[in-house]
Amino acid sequence: MKIALITMHAARNYGAVLQTYALQHILQLLGDEIVIINYKRDNQQLWSYMFHVNKKFRKNPFLRFAFVIKTIIPKIRTSVLFSKFISRYISLSPIVRSGSEIAQKVKSDLYLVGSDQVWNPQANDGFDGMYFFEGCKGVKVSYASSIGIYELNDEEQEYIKNKLQNFRRVSVRENSSIFILKRLGIEAECMLDPTLLMDQDDWKQLAAPINIGNNYLLIYYFGNASNIMHIANKIAKERNLQVCRISVGFEKYKEDDIVVRFVSPEQFISLFLYASFVITNSFHGTAFSINFNKEFLCYPTTEHNARFDSILQMFNLEKRNLRELDENTLGDLKPIDFILLQEKLQEQRKKSIDYIESILHT
Repeated sequence: MKIALITMHAARNYGAVLQTYALQHILQLLGDEIVIINYKRDNQQLWSYMFHVNKKFRKNPFLRFAFVIKTIIPKIRTSVLFSKFISRYISLSPIVRSGSEIAQKVKSDLYLVGSDQVWNPQANDGFDGMYFFEGCKGVKVSYASSIGIYELNDEEQEYIKNKLQNFRRVSVRENSSIFILKRLGIEAECMLDPTLLMDQDDWKQLAAPINIGNNYLLIYYFGNASNIMHIANKIAKERNLQVCRISVGFEKYKEDDIVVRFVSPEQFISLFLYASFVITNSFHGTAFSINFNKEFLCYPTTEHNARFDSILQMFNLEKRNLRELDENTLGDLKPIDFILLQEKLQEQRKKSIDYIESILHT
């Protein structure tokens, strides 16, 4: 079977490219011919990405210029990193810009959308019709597509209801999304993020070594990490670990022992595989911590975050939410029961792969 997958493969972050790789890998293992639809949103286009300016700096031309200068080198380096990974591992279609172009350039037996935040209107400045195959005729299904928020407004509800009525099967990444869609008359199931479909041994085949030793607490944190560095330092001292932080910029904190900058996706995997403890505000950082049996704490990017809530609830790890803890309660944290965790993960992995096989062969 020929499958055309649309996802956020061109977003310049580790989670985006690795979840793309993982779903492609699983589909290939199941014996299918898979191509990733080469669609890039405007904010994923190189020049748009390079010169994007944070809203708070846009009104002042001097601040705007300073922001661009400060971020342009990191953006160039990260673009190169992810572009190289995609060229090595991801099977891309010709460039497409509309649903009608998908039908013309990417003829397939099945059109698949997912995972990542493809259906999150807050992440995409509203819904993007390309992630519903708007204008493309054919059999449409989804795998673990993320809505990522707890509520849609009336206009958003009407839009997604109309678009998904044309889908043969629908699965989402958050339990909360099932209830959103059920109210609209759309039946959906909750499936694992693709990175969790591959086990540790699978990921080790892709990992590239990075020589920093094994006794480290790993920090992978978007934005300003100053609010968690003192907690990281406290945990590291208690466990006799060094603080190692992944960075895609040039910032430095006094608590840093090791900063690894501009690592490849393959090295990123290795850093998680051999960490002794992880602190992250990344959904995929949380997913890799769970997959690799790591003691971890996550700091969801917002309170009442559907993405984080769902994955923590799925594995009974709600107490690993750093927003719910402070320095006094950290000492009461019990170690993760990795035997129970892996049993639950195996159960969910089987359910998710069974779902994929069912959408491929019905």
